[in-house]
Amino acid sequence: MMAAGLLCSQEVAEFIAPDPHMKWNQTIGLAIRQEFFDTLQKDVIIPGIMNLQSVLNDSIMKPWGINLDLFVLNGNLTYVQGNGTDVDNDTSIIRLYDDFLMFNLSRLVVDLELGYEFITEPAILADLGDLNFTLDTLSLNFNLTTFWVDKNISLNVTGFFVDLYDF
Repeated sequence: MMAAGLLCSQEVAEFIAPDPHMKWNQTIGLAIRQEFFDTLQKDVIIPGIMNLQSVLNDSIMKPWGINLDLFVLNGNLTYVQGNGTDVDNDTSIIRLYDDFLMFNLSRLVVDLELGYEFITEPAILADLGDLNFTLDTLSLNFNLTTFWVDKNISLNVTGFFVDLYDF
């Protein structure tokens, strides 16, 4: 259950000092524990990657148009065929530390075939065809810290690493 890693209560807030950045005292505290991210990985992220074909079919199989001033480019994906997706499930994708959060996606493999069609208005360019997209063993790692600016929370990327093999 996703809520297992969330704590939201008045008791938590009593142990948190007033935040000088926000210029007011907290009345309720929200604590997100590592269990929340572990459950998110197990129940949402990994199944989403493993079922990438159906996720893409549900979200991007809609006609689209882009106005480029001189003409409008209208297009459509006609099909998405997933030929295999995989990811390292042995390590935590999101890991909480005392002063930062690490996002680490290791050994992601994606093999997709897309069918597309497009035409411009006025009818100057048109094409239809297939596009093969293969990503073999991507590793992505970045570290985030948070800070307050004018009562808004901001994210600071303190480390970023991308490793592509056989691309």
